[in-house]
Amino acid sequence: MESLVLYLVRGLVRHPEAVQVRTGSAGESAADGQAVVLEVSLAPEDVGRVIGRQGRTIRAIRKLLSAAGQLQNRRYLLELLE
Repeated sequence: MESLVLYLVRGLVRHPEAVQVRTGSAGESAADGQAVVLEVSLAPEDVGRVIGRQGRTIRAIRKLLSAAGQLQNRRYLLELLE
């Protein structure tokens, strides 16, 4: 999943070399043990491009993760870090 998110986000931003994706701690939202948090760090000026108008782009990426996660019986959460 990390490679999918990396591919999608790098295609959106102006500084693709600054994009990094890592698996973070799930915390309380993963009480069932099935959730995986993917933390995306990128250049501050690219955050708006990934979020998109009214959050449509980030919502679409999260829906893709949700659909892919259903195939693996896992839940993926996406967080943007600056």
